[in-house]
Amino acid sequence: MWKHDKFIGLVNWIIIDEAHTVCDWGKDFHSKFVQLQRLYNFLHRCIPWFLTSATLDPESLQNTLQTLQMKPYYLHHTSPQTFNLQDTCTLWLTHSNDHPNIHYSVQQMVHPKNSYKDLDFVVSSDYPDCQFLVFCNSHQQTLEAGVHLQELLGDNWD
Repeated sequence: MWKHDKFIGLVNWIIIDEAHTVCDWGKDFHSKFVQLQRLYNFLHRCIPWFLTSATLDPESLQNTLQTLQMKPYYLHHTSPQTFNLQDTCTLWLTHSNDHPNIHYSVQQMVHPKNSYKDLDFVVSSDYPDCQFLVFCNSHQQTLEAGVHLQELLGDNWD
């Protein structure tokens, strides 16, 4: 389908959300991510690509671009409308994700890290109806932390 101009004409953008996972988790979580390089090589001149992530630091961005075999980036502080699709570099737009309703909480670990008991506070009665994000270093740790928190909540999670 990607070789048919009619189909390509219907695609406005290719967006990879949580782009940091391409390198961080690509090999064991979404192995198909690393195959995006073939699609990029075929389409990057006719369809804009967007990589989004709240945690994509410059080093992770460079690793992601190398994995996808995308052109090196340059930092672009002006309007994306001034970016020419035929440019030889990858556009990097930065936008703050600083929101007053988001707060960091750092807690000292007192339990073995593979017990996940240090996460118990996020589902305690001290924080009723609060939403939270927990960042883990691997897909496996994410699954284990999720199981632990679901066990704490019992039937009260959805």
